Amino acid sequence: QSSRAGAAAPALFYLCGAAIREALICKHREDMKLKTCMRLLSLSLLLFAALFCVFSAPSARVEAQTSRQTEELYLERGGKKLYGKLYLPEDAVSPLPLVILSHGLGSNHHIMEPYAEFFADSGIAAFVFDYIGGSEESLSDGDMKDMSVLTEAADLSFLLDHFLADARFMEDGIFLFGGSQGGFISAFVAGKRSADEAGLILLYPAFDLQDICRELAVQSELPDNVTIEEHVVGRAYVEDMLTFDIYEVMAQYAGPALLFH
Repeated sequence: QSSRAGAAAPALFYLCGAAIREALICKHREDMKLKTCMRLLSLSLLLFAALFCVFSAPSARVEAQTSRQTEELYLERGGKKLYGKLYLPEDAVSPLPLVILSHGLGSNHHIMEPYAEFFADSGIAAFVFDYIGGSEESLSDGDMKDMSVLTEAADLSFLLDHFLADARFMEDGIFLFGGSQGGFISAFVAGKRSADEAGLILLYPAFDLQDICRELAVQSELPDNVTIEEHVVGRAYVEDMLTFDIYEVMAQYAGPALLFH
């Protein structure tokens, strides 16, 4: 794995450098608005950070001295606790760009912490959290049998509002970053609130979850509990999933996006 990471590094740096150069060149094109150009530049920088995390094994790099601080947050939505951890670059000047990282089905914030740490060490604030009812190991309230993609979308939208109101962060510099079901939710929220995100990063987004739920829905009557990818969820999970088409929703998002699959 170390040798693969080392071999990938030159191509990775070339790709990121080319993306950043293209974003800078865009600033001089009369047919592109400055705000769009800066969003593209910001997303290119996030591409550098995200790809470096993915392709650089811990054994293949020397750990840099960390320069970050963390804040644990206990927020409340709908009478239920929502736990999260904010990673901030030390001595950074506000307002900062911020990445909100969403975990997948049955997971929790820990899986996104390596990305958050790297972002913070690179001067970008990051927030990891547990969806309400998101897993059995969640530090947030809620039960998985009461969770659905719409309840998680409400969680993420709530967090977006929370950080948009926080003067420490750029109003036009908040990015959504999600893996698996977290990628599905991030794409859904981006489609519903296209003007509120600076960019979207999706790691192996689980868009096939709708197909899985459609197959389950052909049963004459859904049971109270169903199993999705070895996780037991409630009937509402399937019912809510079939109230929209994810491809139609995310098509409403017109901003920069990166997809890793």
